[in-house]
Amino acid sequence: MSHILDEAIAAYVREKLKQKEVAELPGIGTITVAHETARDRAVAKGDAGTLPPKDTIRFTPEAQS
Repeated sequence: MSHILDEAIAAYVREKLKQKEVAELPGIGTITVAHETARDRAVAKGDAGTLPPKDTIRFTPEAQS
């Protein structure tokens, strides 16, 4: 792929993810934003705490036939 095409695909994916929409890449898969809620972290030597909520990016490959 050319550099211009790479940049166009990256811009498309960035814009979709900013809007919390699904970025569909035909023949490749989909990229989505998934929200993870706050949760308690593992206790190590009496040190306990809570992990803050966060958004993560997930890629689902297109099924191969």
